Amino acid sequence: MDRWLDYGDTSLGERAAEADYLDAVADAEAAGFLDEYVWTYLEQPSWTAPAELELDAFEAWRAALPKWQAHRVQTRIIGSWGYPPGEAD
Repeated sequence: MDRWLDYGDTSLGERAAEADYLDAVADAEAAGFLDEYVWTYLEQPSWTAPAELELDAFEAWRAALPKWQAHRVQTRIIGSWGYPPGEAD
């Protein structure tokens, strides 16, 4: 997220939707909820929830912001990083 914040959102043109998404993730990080964001939107069955997650607080923060009502996670990687099957979990 630091790189995105350094880049800013100037001259994005057709990348405006991507900017909105990354701005939303940056907002979650700035509010102290990046871990909660990752857990809420990207959680995998093999993960164990960290004890320090503040999911109720994240949900209350998210519910209070209109732009989060339609938020959908975006992932850009299709495939794997070359891990043998079952080892990337």
